[in-house]
Order: sequence, then structure tokens, then C-alpha cells
Amino acid sequence: MKTWLFLLLFLSGSPFIFSQDCRVLTDSLKGTYSGGCKNGLADGEGTATGTDRYTGHFKKGVPYGSGRYTWKNGDWYEGEWKDGKPDGPGTRSRKNNNGKEQPEILTGFFKDGEYRGKYEKPYEMEMLTNNFTSISIKKMNNLVPEISLVVKNTTAGGSTFKMPMLPKSQLRDIQLIEGNYTELVSDTSSKITNRYVIRHIRFPFRAVFTFERDQSAQQLAQARIELNEEGNWMIKVDVEQ
Repeated sequence: MKTWLFLLLFLSGSPFIFSQDCRVLTDSLKGTYSGGCKNGLADGEGTATGTDRYTGHFKKGVPYGSGRYTWKNGDWYEGEWKDGKPDGPGTRSRKNNNGKEQPEILTGFFKDGEYRGKYEKPYEMEMLTNNFTSISIKKMNNLVPEISLVVKNTTAGGSTFKMPMLPKSQLRDIQLIEGNYTELVSDTSSKITNRYVIRHIRFPFRAVFTFERDQSAQQLAQARIELNEEGNWMIKVDVEQ
């Protein structure tokens, strides 16, 4: 009877029969394994225990999908995995090195094993009108949390027979969606660009920026800009003329 039961399980292709013969390729998880198996490698739901421990989804011998990893010192990560590394939304708990009893908790998004921040994308931008040449956004190394905004257009500073100095595009309005600021400083001394500094910002900062193309209410350009992470940001706006 036992022989027939073994043959029946073998023919059914159950992925759990040879769990102990399934290999886990992550060095820190090599030891014991129970769970799904495919082509001799851990695949599907399972638990692997070596110097560390992981319970969750595997693919081709490594953590892939959702799972919880616990290091031997008690640190842990729970969330999404890709190719054996934290990748996607998740939470990491690790002991503080500054003597505090409470662990450091990082919740947000991970990429290739590294914590990237609370949000998947540090910033997002959408042009609401089609009269921009380009908009570039960059997070600077400066630790002062403010936004530097440079606005120009393709013809600013030039001249025509009727107009000796063509007008510059300028910031007209900031319509807040989320966050806040208390100071806006402008510098219009350049012949080509208008510069603005937005200070005392509460992040995340999301707003619709409106620009005047040629000092005419009929010639407006609008873009939605979202800055999800606190920091020093440089935004360069080039408006078509």
C-alpha cells in the first residue's frame, strides 16, 4: 500500500516531494528547505533556513515575489523581492548603531536591495498644455529644502524690427495640490531667464505651475509637478514661444 501511495504521489508531479533535495542558491539560506520545487531548485512558496531565514515565494532558487527575510542578528525585511534582492514596496527593520533600543524602520520602495525612499518615484511631472519645449527636474546635493526654478523660452532676449527686446516667459501662479511654502523670491535681472526660489516648503509638494509665455493671458503654459521627497530641487522650464 505504501509503495502504491509513493508511486501515486510521484506520478502526480507534486512539487513538495523532493523539497529536501531542492537547492537554494542564496548562500545565507543554504541549510534546510521545505516548499515548492522545480527542476531541482526552490520554486513557489517555501521556507529556507541557513545562517538567515526566509519564508515566502521563490523562483529558480532565490527569493522572488513576496516574502519575509530575517537576518541572524534579528533584523528583517518584509515585502517584494526580485532575483534574491529586495525590490519593490517593503519594510526593513534594523538595529540602530547609535545605541537606541528601538530599531530603525524603513518603509517605502527598494531597488536592487537598496532603500530608495518612501515613494517609488522621487518626482513626477505632467505637461498639461503642449507648449513646452522641455521640463527637467533634478534633486541636488544641497541639503537646504527649497526649489530653484529657472524659466526661459526659445526667443527670450532676442529682438525684432517692431520689438527691440522679446519678452521672457515667467511664472504666473502656483496652485497647490498638497504641501505648502511660505516664501517665493524672484530674480528677473537676466535678459534670457527668470529665476525663482521657493522656500520653507512642506513636502511632499504637489502643485500646478502656470507660466506666461509672452505676458499675455491668452498664452499660458501649465504643468503639474510633484516632488515626493524632501530636498533641494532644481527645475528648468523651457516654454515654446
